Amino acid sequence: MVVLDSNHTADHVLNELRLYGPLVTKGNYLVAEDTNINGHPVRPSFGPGPMEAVNTFLEEDDSFEIDSTREKFLLTFNPRGYLRKVR
Repeated sequence: MVVLDSNHTADHVLNELRLYGPLVTKGNYLVAEDTNINGHPVRPSFGPGPMEAVNTFLEEDDSFEIDSTREKFLLTFNPRGYLRKVR
């Protein structure tokens, strides 16, 4: 399991996803923290951040899928940020 919670700019997070993704084993998670910024739904003026990085990463890498069951309480700082490795 890898949890990403450092610089929240889209470029930085995307680089982290690309770097650490291959280290995650099947069935485990790569978690992008604070995907709620840049208007998702908070801090709309932040600019591209973790959510945008996750979206780009998932377009490039089909070995991960969003596990929305991790958001079962409907309140999270990481919407769409729980990525489970499936291949």
